[in-house]
Amino acid sequence: AVIPILCRITCTVVTPVSDPTSAIRTAITDYATGQITGIAGLTVGQNVSAFEIAGAVTSQYPGIFVHSCLIEYADTTPTSSDELAISIYEIASLPSASITVLFT
Repeated sequence: AVIPILCRITCTVVTPVSDPTSAIRTAITDYATGQITGIAGLTVGQNVSAFEIAGAVTSQYPGIFVHSCLIEYADTTPTSSDELAISIYEIASLPSASITVLFT
């Protein structure tokens, strides 16, 4: 079963990036789909970690500072950075449209 996830990430751009919103969304979706070298991403039965999502952004764009990364199941508003449990027969889905990017 596919479990949709929402993400709200708040960042500060320290080193200029041409389109920081798209860059952040791309880094997160690349992480989720396992397109970052050495990182499996969101696989079947793997919990969703806000810490790992934030780390994916900073690993791809070191000039972007992540203040907070909140995640939640798609039925509710992201208000917590706690890890989300995914059962052994489920896989989390985090498409670009489910990511809200805010800047400080």
